[in-house]
Amino acid sequence: MAPGHRTSDPVTPDPVTDDEFAFKTKPALATYILTDLHEAGVLPPWATGDEVSGWDKALRAFWENHDVGYVLGVLCSFRVRLNRRLKTRVDKALGFVSAKA
Repeated sequence: MAPGHRTSDPVTPDPVTDDEFAFKTKPALATYILTDLHEAGVLPPWATGDEVSGWDKALRAFWENHDVGYVLGVLCSFRVRLNRRLKTRVDKALGFVSAKA
């Protein structure tokens, strides 16, 4: 139901067509909310997310472009870039981390 100020008849509201109320995937909704937080100057310094967020390049790019640290769930088969030359599966990347780390 649309807010009353958006309708001419409070009993039968007009269909909502604004982008603000359009369907968004979970990562797109997160980016929308984070953009509002950034504009308000209250963007958190870090974030976490599940596998759905982990697969979304735009959401990860938003965090990286705004210096927000993040930890995301991903599948073991997800590929990560460790440096300019090395890209590997997440489950294999642990082999590159020393036991002292």
